[in-house]
Amino acid sequence: MLLLSGIFLTSCGASRSNGTQNGLINTPNISEDQAELIFEHASAFPSETELAIGIIKKGAIQYVGVRRTRDSLMQVENSRKVFEIGSITKVFTATLLSCFVEQGEIELDEPIQDHIGFKVRDGQSITFQQLANHTSGLPRLPPNLNLSSASMSNPYKSYNEDKLEELFRQGIALKSEPGTAHEYSNFGAGILGFALEHRSKGSYEELLQAKVFSKYDMIQSTTLRNTVENDLVYGLDANGEITLNWDFDLLVGAGGVLSSVEDLVKFSMAHFGPENEELTRTRQPTFVVNDKTSVGLGWFIIEREGKRLTWHNG
Repeated sequence: MLLLSGIFLTSCGASRSNGTQNGLINTPNISEDQAELIFEHASAFPSETELAIGIIKKGAIQYVGVRRTRDSLMQVENSRKVFEIGSITKVFTATLLSCFVEQGEIELDEPIQDHIGFKVRDGQSITFQQLANHTSGLPRLPPNLNLSSASMSNPYKSYNEDKLEELFRQGIALKSEPGTAHEYSNFGAGILGFALEHRSKGSYEELLQAKVFSKYDMIQSTTLRNTVENDLVYGLDANGEITLNWDFDLLVGAGGVLSSVEDLVKFSMAHFGPENEELTRTRQPTFVVNDKTSVGLGWFIIEREGKRLTWHNG
């Protein structure tokens, strides 16, 4: 099994040219091909972009931190710096679900309607597993998330329980019958986190700290930005200007976690320990998308040349 937990970058086809500088060349334990690959990907981003990279090979860990400044790539120490990890949050939400299952508190095929605090019109039944593997039939975004009035720089900030209840009481037009088709849904992942909060009567942050972050010594990971402000690496827009961090209310389970590459490496390493049964469960296929791709709980699984690639990006 090959497990990847991190941000996958798409190459824009850039290559080195005269006048550019790659500060990773001749770095110990980094091959020239790796240095060139990092440089090529970094070239797609604005000046002052930082990348934090963790490389795990045969149990040995190496951290590579880089900052792109104009046409140069220089090394920086940022393995403990905190980034918004975006949709990798969904893996942690699914891990929480697996913890509840491991403790006998929830069944994967149990309807979430029993755990959200209000009635659902027409008896639409969606299970915990269907939310975790994106087969709930729910759309990618809530139908009543008004993007024309929401700030596109912070779109989820005002989506709260009242709006969810309003939507469920009206009845939601599902894109497919639950459990029959795969449709990636930020909305579904957010509802999963919300349902787990209701089931435990605790906040999403409290659940993560108690069941995941403390267990794997992820000391820089949180959903509370004010607690890591001094270590935060701010996002940049396409012009290289600092942009707003996103705030989440009800949909925090879809994208609200902040973490460091050091913590994500700890979490990745924990997946190789067979004693961590709640992690093993998340990597078991629960729905087949096609002959090469399936979905676990949160994770995507690809079979390639006889090897299994387990991944999520953010």
